[in-house]
Amino acid sequence: MQTDNALLILRIFHASMVLFLISFGGVILYLQQFVDINPILMFNEWIRYSILLIIVVIIWFSNRIYKNRLLYAAGREELVTKLNHYRMAYIFRMSLVELSAIIPLIGYFVTGRIIFFIYAVVPFIYLLFIFPTIGKVLNDLELSADESHRLENKLNSQ
Repeated sequence: MQTDNALLILRIFHASMVLFLISFGGVILYLQQFVDINPILMFNEWIRYSILLIIVVIIWFSNRIYKNRLLYAAGREELVTKLNHYRMAYIFRMSLVELSAIIPLIGYFVTGRIIFFIYAVVPFIYLLFIFPTIGKVLNDLELSADESHRLENKLNSQ
């Protein structure tokens, strides 16, 4: 990945994931009205708590992997290599956060309980907060002063 378009690619990828979640949620809301709800699934409380637990574990896992990959990237010498590792870690993190929003949407589709749709909003909001900015890239990569200045100049010129 070239430093010239490093942040632009991540922003486009982030926007596509956000738009996918919005459209998938809309489709699920529309299709759910045509589904015959199984009363056994509707009233089982363990489903509600297990999906909530799955969301928390997936988001925790995504952050752990992200931090681990950033530590690995910090040991690299070239800026382009560090950015490649950052991109890989960021894409993996976004994918897991998106998964944590899709699971409760499927739960809503199957059970018809609106609480699952609300559960899907939490990872969606978190996905909005992890939007890649120049400051976040510089902060997460913990670059030297020279690398930070070079990268900031390249990213600001986009």
